[in-house]
Amino acid sequence: MTMDPQATRHVLQVPFKGARNYLHSTDIFDALWRHSVNPSLITFKRLIHSPQIIVQSEALPGVQVAAVVDTGGADLKHRLYVYADEKASSRTTRPDRSDQVVADVAVIDVNARAASLVIEREHDFSTVEAAVSLTKALHHSVLPNVEKWLVGSMKYHKPSYAERQAMTMRARIKQVMGAGRLTETEIFADGNHLFTIYFTPRS
Repeated sequence: MTMDPQATRHVLQVPFKGARNYLHSTDIFDALWRHSVNPSLITFKRLIHSPQIIVQSEALPGVQVAAVVDTGGADLKHRLYVYADEKASSRTTRPDRSDQVVADVAVIDVNARAASLVIEREHDFSTVEAAVSLTKALHHSVLPNVEKWLVGSMKYHKPSYAERQAMTMRARIKQVMGAGRLTETEIFADGNHLFTIYFTPRS
C-alpha cells in the first residue's frame, strides 16, 4: 500500500523486532519508507508499545505525539505526525539480526570515535538498521558508561539511495553535547553523507 499524500490519516501495521516490547526507531522509518514516505527528518518523542501506528498530516489536539516526520519541505504541508494506536492488540514479530551482524564485523577506532562496516549484498536488514546498529556499537565502545541509547532524531540526507545494496558504511561521533545527554553521529555510505543520527541515553 502506498500512502496517498492527499489523505489525512493512515494506519500502518509494524512488527516488533526480536524480543522488544516497543517499536524500534528503524521499524517506524522502514514502515514509512515502504509506504512511499521519504523522511528527511524524524524526531522521536516517546516509545510506542503498540504494533500499529497512526500517521496523520495534522496534529491531534490533546494526544501525545510519538514522532514528527518532515519530508523535505520547510512548511507544515511537508510534516506528518505519528501516534500509537492504543486499541491495536494483535502483534507480529520479526527476527533481529542487525545488531549481532554489525557487532561481529564492525571495525571501531575508539580514539577517532569512528567505526566502519562493509555490508555485503546478501543481508536481511535495511540500510537504516545497519546505520543505527553501527552507531550503537560505536557508542558502546566510545561511551561505555551508558547502558542503553535511544534514537532522539535522524536526518536522512540521500532518500534516493538504493536500499539493501552492498556498501561500505562509516560512522563518526561528531560531537557529544549536554554532558553526554546528546550525541551527533554522521553516517557515510560509499562516501555519501547518508544519515545524521542523534542519540540520547535511556533514562
